Amino acid sequence: MRSPLALVLVAWTVPAFAQVPEPVTIDIRGDSVLIRNTAVNENCAARFAVDIVWKDATVTITERDTVREKMRCICSFDIDVVLTGIPAGIYTAVLEREYLVKYGYPSDMTRRIGTFTFEVKAGGAWAAFSSRQSDCHGVASVELPMNPFPPRLSVIPNPLAAPRGMIRLELADAVEGELSIVDLLGRSIVVLKSGAFIAGSQDFEFDASVFPVNGLYIAVLRAGEHAATVPFIVHR
Repeated sequence: MRSPLALVLVAWTVPAFAQVPEPVTIDIRGDSVLIRNTAVNENCAARFAVDIVWKDATVTITERDTVREKMRCICSFDIDVVLTGIPAGIYTAVLEREYLVKYGYPSDMTRRIGTFTFEVKAGGAWAAFSSRQSDCHGVASVELPMNPFPPRLSVIPNPLAAPRGMIRLELADAVEGELSIVDLLGRSIVVLKSGAFIAGSQDFEFDASVFPVNGLYIAVLRAGEHAATVPFIVHR
């Protein structure tokens, strides 16, 4: 019965978005096979581990990012996987990489890098595996932070004569904040939402019949150090 295969690996990282072809080389020396994945461009914060699944004559190698946090830069890495003690035979290697939501995908997903066939002529015995990751070879690009402010903030209708109105918010990027209505003295009349706001257009209804008096009010979106406002008139 075959024991777990041997592996010595090295990992590095850049952006998953581009998905450009990555150079992969295979170097066979006796019963050792070096699979080198170079110019892997992923997020600077990425720290890859490698999972190995062996079935018959196929070995599936999955490069798995273990860090869910994201930095605003892209690094160029290499990933070396060394399989040692492989019995003689013809084998297929399937190289995959797991991408996390942090890379901009709607959910965690796995992308195939490539499938390769190799032959080992000098057989060996199976061994264990270990892994290590290299330093970044150099920053390939820097992502500038997106500033979602100023958003497009409007009150419909304005002036408001009906009991109910609506605030339309359009954001370039998702933010954490609070959307509220205040009077001219800054006193809170109603908080419409507090928490996460998605990018894009969204509407928030409010009941103006509970406002204390007719007059000028201000819709306010606060997010961190930023704030956006729009005045509107209530005249019931």
